[in-house]
Amino acid sequence: MIHNQNHFADSESRQVQVRLKRTQGDIPGCRKHYLMEAIPRMMPVVEQAIREFIDETKNCVEFAHAQQELQLVDYEQDGLTRLVNQYEGQPLMQTALNVAYEIHQNTPDANERLRQIVDHADSIAPSGSESFLSSQAPT
Repeated sequence: MIHNQNHFADSESRQVQVRLKRTQGDIPGCRKHYLMEAIPRMMPVVEQAIREFIDETKNCVEFAHAQQELQLVDYEQDGLTRLVNQYEGQPLMQTALNVAYEIHQNTPDANERLRQIVDHADSIAPSGSESFLSSQAPT
């Protein structure tokens, strides 16, 4: 049974990769498609495949150029659409633009990062009245 589940997950992961390549990196569309499919416990597989696709795309030459192009249009959705249309004959560049936009949209700003760091620090802080300052060194 576990072998069948792993095979299914691997197969679906490959399908996500194919879909992302075919749609030139339409990550939101891919997520929406799989949410509409509503296969139980499928979203972690989809998200892992998306992360792998993003990592792969970040290593292509077009990615740095796509980031520069998106900075010029201030990462606005209309600017992304214009750029994707402008690079109609260059699927790798279209993919890089979509991935760069997705990364920008999901990168927390400075305030959000600080909040995440504080939340993480709070979650690992010792509970109770113990304090690092009040502990005694071994004698």
